[in-house]
Amino acid sequence: FTDYLKNLIARGDMLYRQLTRDALNEAKLLYVRALSLLGPLSKGRSISRWEPMSLEDAADYDSTLFSTFESSIQALFAEDIPDHIQGEPWLRLIDAPWFRLPVNTQLLDLWDNLDLRLGNLRNNLTLDGKPLLLALYEAPANPFDLLRAQLAGEGGGARRLGSLAIIPPYRFRAMLPRVQNAVDTLIRFGDQVRSFMEWRDNTQREELLQSHVQELSEFTVTLQDQAIEQAGKSRDALKASRAMVVSRHAYYERLRNEDVSSNEKKIMDEQLAIGILNTVSSASTMVGHTIDAFTPNKAGMTFGVHRPAALAFAAASLLDVAAKGLTIDAERRTQKEQYRRRREEWDFMIEQATAEIAVIDEQIEVQKVAIAAADTSLLQAQKARDQAEIYYDFLKLRATGPGLYQWLLSQMSTLYFQAYDAVLSMCLATEAGWQYELGDHDTRFIPHDAWADNRQGLNAGEALKLGLLRMESAFLNRHERRLELTKTLSLKSLLKDYDPNAALDNATLGVTGWAAVLDQLKEHGEISFQLNSSLFDKDYPGHYLRQLVGVSLSFPVVLGPYQDIHATLIQARSSTLLKPSLGGVASLYRDANELAVDSDIELDRRYLVFNPRLSQQVGLSSGLDDYGLFTLNFDDERYLPFEGTGAVSSWVLSFPRHDSAPQQEVFDSLTDIIVQVRYLAVDGGKVLAAQVEPLVAYVEEQESVRATLSTPLLLQQGEL
Repeated sequence: FTDYLKNLIARGDMLYRQLTRDALNEAKLLYVRALSLLGPLSKGRSISRWEPMSLEDAADYDSTLFSTFESSIQALFAEDIPDHIQGEPWLRLIDAPWFRLPVNTQLLDLWDNLDLRLGNLRNNLTLDGKPLLLALYEAPANPFDLLRAQLAGEGGGARRLGSLAIIPPYRFRAMLPRVQNAVDTLIRFGDQVRSFMEWRDNTQREELLQSHVQELSEFTVTLQDQAIEQAGKSRDALKASRAMVVSRHAYYERLRNEDVSSNEKKIMDEQLAIGILNTVSSASTMVGHTIDAFTPNKAGMTFGVHRPAALAFAAASLLDVAAKGLTIDAERRTQKEQYRRRREEWDFMIEQATAEIAVIDEQIEVQKVAIAAADTSLLQAQKARDQAEIYYDFLKLRATGPGLYQWLLSQMSTLYFQAYDAVLSMCLATEAGWQYELGDHDTRFIPHDAWADNRQGLNAGEALKLGLLRMESAFLNRHERRLELTKTLSLKSLLKDYDPNAALDNATLGVTGWAAVLDQLKEHGEISFQLNSSLFDKDYPGHYLRQLVGVSLSFPVVLGPYQDIHATLIQARSSTLLKPSLGGVASLYRDANELAVDSDIELDRRYLVFNPRLSQQVGLSSGLDDYGLFTLNFDDERYLPFEGTGAVSSWVLSFPRHDSAPQQEVFDSLTDIIVQVRYLAVDGGKVLAAQVEPLVAYVEEQESVRATLSTPLLLQQGEL
């Protein structure tokens, strides 16, 4: 809760420092919101009356106090009980008044801070309590700034890093090396963030690879198990094959040993008998034909002698008998040859089976070696798996794992972002100092879009470094010496028309001029005066970019021994014309009510800068060419009081404790106040000087008229 309130107050302070009417209104709303969240301050709870005491004294108390209090309360009815009460009743103080909640000093500080800020706002003071004088209307926005924001991708709700570019108290040349060192530190932060990102990714990659190795080791173990199983199956297959070959070897060996079986011999004998019978049959036929050839055919009577064909048939039968004999012998020999060839084949098959058995035995031995190797590979794979698991557990449990680098990355990213915010504020302040010293508020060097959230803001420091280098180069090329001028003024002469009642509706003719100034000092202790543009244009018309180098005051007064001047000079407002613009000069004259009503010059406030360093003040002590400094050092790293602000300005000279006797004596002997203004300017050329000349002439004419009208009164007061 307190952090949220502090955030609201810090946001309001940031708006308060912008010193614009819109920003002040928004800051007031934030302060009121924070105050409403705090609620009213209970005065009784904000005072601590606790005193330290020993535990022995704290334990010595009357334990009947609370019960006595309860018995003393009469019966309460619902209508007697209020709807609500302010605060919480502390009944425990009745029983043990020594033990109580401490006073929350942080909340009390928040109340005090809010009361102080709201008081400054209501009394038209700055955040640090200085007088505040704001223009009625702010300078128009630069459309180029809006275009830059649009090109940079900034939306209405975009996050704006870096604080408001407030002009620092140190000069640009003093700020630049410090900001460059800060940017170098930011670059180192960015490199560290990048390193942590790489280390985090590397450690995550190591764990990922090791998890893959662990998974692959499981596959390796499974593959080795399957390889061992496959080797065993192959060995069993080889053994089965050997058994088949052995069986085949025995089979052929048995066939070889039997050679020709009894059935085959019986068949051969039967075939031989059949052949013999066929041969005998053929021989019988041949004999029949032979007999038939030489035996006549008789059938009761004889016809001729013998049959000649019977001899041919007998010859054919003889040949048939010979052929059958040869056939039987050939078949017999063929059968024997087949049996011989068959035996040779059986011998060959036996030899082949023997050789296969030898080969299979060798293969079985080789398979045994392979199984042993597979067992060894399995042990190696299991060992590798166990080691991979142990290493993976180490990677997961090690202190320098991804979790550590992620934590370091988050911490470093937070520091990097905060460093970027701080360094960007310094860069913008340096840029504001560059603009402040050169009078160029349009040129920008520092990019607002250097930070990329989706890339952790990497290379943001390099972008700022480039902007600083370009800024330094532009400063060396453009920081030319300007006109150094001195303007000495007499407040007695400047305020010769001073009339404290001029702003009143019922103003009457009274004391004016220096006498009125002294009366104002004696009564109120302060006097205001303006250094208008016409004062400087009377000397050098056509000048622009008038910036103060220093302002000193001298008091022609009689002082006693060891007596000093006690006064404070406050710059209430300043204006600077950045470019030679007649409309800008006319705007300055209009702000001072020195522009003719019928003037046809078009006002142009685009090139005016108001109050770059508002409400600066110095204390005056010596009273002789007093700059409000112990030692005037133009080479100081910090700006001198009022340095760089507009020479066209408004001032408040105040004397503390004005009603005291020493101060009244100073006022009685004060004859004048000499203001010496040292400032820089740029000549706008003869054309601008000729254009400004009518404005100066109009002011001199009005002063002449006022001098004519006030002469009788001044003669009456004895000032002439």
